[in-house]
Amino acid sequence: MPADVAATSNPARVAWSCVAALFMSPQNHGRFAQTAAGIGLNPGAMKALMTLHTMGELPMRALGSELHCDASMVTQMVDALEAKGYAERVASPTDRRVKLVRLTKRGVNARHQALDQLSVPPAAITSLPERDQEALARILAKALTLADPPMDPPHTV
Repeated sequence: MPADVAATSNPARVAWSCVAALFMSPQNHGRFAQTAAGIGLNPGAMKALMTLHTMGELPMRALGSELHCDASMVTQMVDALEAKGYAERVASPTDRRVKLVRLTKRGVNARHQALDQLSVPPAAITSLPERDQEALARILAKALTLADPPMDPPHTV
């Protein structure tokens, strides 16, 4: 953790800095990219895969907005998902000019496979005493319910 964060008296800032440092640690930094490659995607396309499951069927424009990227990037991500059979584009029933993107059964299965790999905790967590692991899980799950919008804790596959 950076010294300036460790020196602060703000426990929320210290806690969040620790979570971010664990996530970006050399041990974990490449996990998302490796997991994406394992299902034949690049990290951006895998993020789209995860977002589509969470958000359901989405217009291409809304997917771009959710992922904070422009239309050409969304097209590339959806092309990659379609090439693997993970998603399909369909015309909106209310406006045939609008293309909706939705996951296929194969896409849902790929998402489960990715989540299974991503849910394996790093040694920094598994090395903690079980009591500390339980407390950490409880606290982080509670924080998810307080997020805007509230989020369900992830479930292992």
